[in-house]
Amino acid sequence: MPSEKVISITTVSPGGESQEIRAKCRCYSKEGKEHVLFEADGDRCRISFDKSSLTYRRQGELSFELFLSAGTKTDVKMYTSYGASEITCFTEAYNVSETGDAIRIDIKYNMAEEARKMEIIIKEKI
Repeated sequence: MPSEKVISITTVSPGGESQEIRAKCRCYSKEGKEHVLFEADGDRCRISFDKSSLTYRRQGELSFELFLSAGTKTDVKMYTSYGASEITCFTEAYNVSETGDAIRIDIKYNMAEEARKMEIIIKEKI
């Protein structure tokens, strides 16, 4: 049975600019992974993760599947109404921690040769 929670995703790009997504989400466990379902800007999103990796899928105006695991390089295909593009992503660091009522995922990665950080927090209230 999925539980209702709130997700906050903050992405910091080169130059220190940050973007934040906050949304209500549904969470459940299946086959050893945690799954989080939510909407962002009208797009359907799913994050599946465990202690070693995370997959972020987004479908809608912007569609992609991003796989993140420390030391892993992957090619990411992104689709928009303007066309498709492919970007290489290298994950430098990946850490999942649980404190009280929250799950926190910290990721450092390079996309298109630029260093980025992503912080995901899943909890009852943000």
